Amino acid sequence: MNDVFPQVRTVLLTEAPVGSILRIPRSQTLVYALVTDQIVDGVRTVVMLNAEIPNYPKVIFAQKWRLDERYLCYDKNVRFLLSMEEECVDDYGHDWWQTPGVIVSVGNQLLIRAAPMREFGYENTLVDIQTGSVFDGAPPNGMFSFGAWQLLIEDGATKRSFELCRQKIPKRQR
Repeated sequence: MNDVFPQVRTVLLTEAPVGSILRIPRSQTLVYALVTDQIVDGVRTVVMLNAEIPNYPKVIFAQKWRLDERYLCYDKNVRFLLSMEEECVDDYGHDWWQTPGVIVSVGNQLLIRAAPMREFGYENTLVDIQTGSVFDGAPPNGMFSFGAWQLLIEDGATKRSFELCRQKIPKRQR
């Protein structure tokens, strides 16, 4: 069998492995989404990582996503690359406390903060970027936050990577 990079397959949302990344075509853009372990009314929830929806942030927790469409699924060699530059790391979470798109460290978990895809005023949801598990505990008050990251697919054979999307949230001025 020939080796193909990246390893992809076409799946229905119900078939997508938890923690995998889906490529979702939308109008004029491609959206990449993290598949979560949450099911609401029999429908899988995803975290859109680069949505371009008017009046919404880029990172959205989307419940009851469309079941009847097929998506391209990346479930191997996908990596989040966190920026460790000083302006991209907040040691206590003060600058990005409730900002969607920020990745926070809680114990041994790295969680992305996602805004709900419904009326504003609801709290953001935290989802583990490594496993797709929705965080169900109360996060600590002060936590390390990463305001810049890239989603990459890496080719182990050639040691190259391909960027799917990125996020960079500027720190607020104190």
